[in-house]
Amino acid sequence: MHKETALLENDSQQVHRQWRIFFILIAAFAMLYAYKTYVYRSHPVPALSAEMRKGTWFYVLRMPEMQIQSDPRSSRKQFSKWIDALEQEGFYFLPLSDVFRQLSQGQLLPEKTVVIVFDPGYRRTADVFVPVLMEKKIPAVWLTDGKALELHDKRYISAHLAQTLEASGLWDVGFYTSGSPVTLRSHGQETVLLGHPTLWKENAGRYALNRGLSTEAFDRLDVNAKWTEQDLIHRLLVEKPIHNSTILSLQQIQGRDWGIGLDPAAARETRFTLRAPPGKRSGSLYWLGTMGANDAHLRVEVASLIGEMRILMRSDPSTGNGLSIVFGHGKVAVDQDKNFQTQRLADVACPDIAANTPFNATLAVMGRQLALAVNNHPLVALETLSEPTTNQGMIRLAVQDSLKGVGEARSVRMIFTPLGKEKTGS
Repeated sequence: MHKETALLENDSQQVHRQWRIFFILIAAFAMLYAYKTYVYRSHPVPALSAEMRKGTWFYVLRMPEMQIQSDPRSSRKQFSKWIDALEQEGFYFLPLSDVFRQLSQGQLLPEKTVVIVFDPGYRRTADVFVPVLMEKKIPAVWLTDGKALELHDKRYISAHLAQTLEASGLWDVGFYTSGSPVTLRSHGQETVLLGHPTLWKENAGRYALNRGLSTEAFDRLDVNAKWTEQDLIHRLLVEKPIHNSTILSLQQIQGRDWGIGLDPAAARETRFTLRAPPGKRSGSLYWLGTMGANDAHLRVEVASLIGEMRILMRSDPSTGNGLSIVFGHGKVAVDQDKNFQTQRLADVACPDIAANTPFNATLAVMGRQLALAVNNHPLVALETLSEPTTNQGMIRLAVQDSLKGVGEARSVRMIFTPLGKEKTGS
């Protein structure tokens, strides 16, 4: 009898301890959210200093080459629109050599720094785009095959044009040969060697963002010649690192859905609907800007749910690690993925989640602790999470159903607040 009483007391203490953790976390995050959303924003905010708007991340854009069948005038006009749109959106152009020197010396870069690259540096491309860059005084990087230059290959810029570009003081001129670093030259500066043994990462072309300095290889985004200026702006903004309370929303670019971070005061519609595509049982969306935010507070509102919805935090598909909060009809579960192995940490009833019924969820994750409430009803409090081992995890949202093309989370609103230290390379 005494033994049973002692066990009951221990269980009761453990439950009370878990709920204390829950209420402490929720209260702290609610205060932080309220401060940032209401108190902080209700007062005039002075303009940020230049130093506060700086970081160690930058974008690299590889511009499309001019095709023989392309119209030079329309291509030049579209290129000019891209440049104007980037400037109006607050992007700052630097040559790659300046980025390398500043970061090497421990200096920070202006926020939204962009490096424009032409690779390979074909003569036809230069003939069309150099006048635009010259007129607008925009720096860029011209990369060309060193061997082709020696052989006077007429497809590439000539040695004379390369010297002219270098002497202008605006542009870097780089020469490369297979398996060797790129020799980057610019007027009045020391020659820089980049890339060992190649300048670009193996799968370069998909992402523009580079977090910090790399002496080995860089990421780059290959710009699609069919993109409008708004397509290009949106494509860069989906990668922008998120450091403050942000609405996670959806942006379509050339018919594809991308996760994008928006200011809470944004004038545009921020709610979105996530559906499983026709013929598939699941659909998903991810936010590149949340990469590295392992500790976070998340507020989610859903107008209606068909099937299951998963919020994935610290999600890193390359390592098989992550944390999933699963919402289904009458239930909520928490799964932890580690090295592609899934462990269920919690599975609780939740009558608030029903067909065609709106609900909201408040979720806080910090270190090994997790707290979750649905419609302001506390449901889960854990302190047994695995500590994240990388800064490659991000936020993802997924819907699924046993029937193809049916899973749907309608009119979703997500407010994301990163917690703790800033991400490395921010």
